[in-house]
Amino acid sequence: GVKLGHDARHLFTVVMTGVGGTPMEAFSKRLTPEQVWDVVHFVRSLYLEAREEFLEKVRVEAPVQAAWR
Repeated sequence: GVKLGHDARHLFTVVMTGVGGTPMEAFSKRLTPEQVWDVVHFVRSLYLEAREEFLEKVRVEAPVQAAWR
């Protein structure tokens, strides 16, 4: 995961300033704040989509696993 967390503000900070000691560089000189927010919202949408898919899988598999006990 992201070292500072998954909320939008932290993702914005990571994209703007980078992460010291890692290959993640700052994009503040290449992207406007509006463009960075677009990136943040896109990344969050991927996380939320993956989370929804995981929860749906757990809901579907849980009754099957319970039946085997």
